Amino acid sequence: MGLAAGIHLGDPIDGATEFFSDVEEIMSRGITFSGLSSGIDSGQIIEQLIAIERRPIVLLENQQLEEEIKLEVLGIINTSLLSVKTSAESLSAPSDFDVFNSTSSDTDLVGISVSGSASPGTFTVEVLSLAQAQTRSSKSFSDTTSALSFSGDIVINGKA
Repeated sequence: MGLAAGIHLGDPIDGATEFFSDVEEIMSRGITFSGLSSGIDSGQIIEQLIAIERRPIVLLENQQLEEEIKLEVLGIINTSLLSVKTSAESLSAPSDFDVFNSTSSDTDLVGISVSGSASPGTFTVEVLSLAQAQTRSSKSFSDTTSALSFSGDIVINGKA
């Protein structure tokens, strides 16, 4: 029923009740004044103005999101770098690079040691005979400047 139809002259209380009921129904649907008589959609203009006013907030929210993503990426990089640092620290001692080792089946016969210039490989030593101790001596000399009375050449490794 319309507003005018809801008013009864003979029954003012019932007419007022109906009138307010109709007003309440209209208010619950919302009142819009889009382009009243000018044809301009003022509702859309208002929405666009609100969007323009909200733009700096949206830009800041987007920038904040980008910064949070950057922070997360930096955290991942930091974790990776700490892992590399820990791995590098385990290689800090020069002995960590001594990758060659040596063993002897009989250390009484052959002693083995490895240096940094060792070549990789397997080597076999066959002992054919053991060396025997030998001592050589000469007569005593009383003075360090006298000639020894020896003749000939001293030959070392085939060279005089």
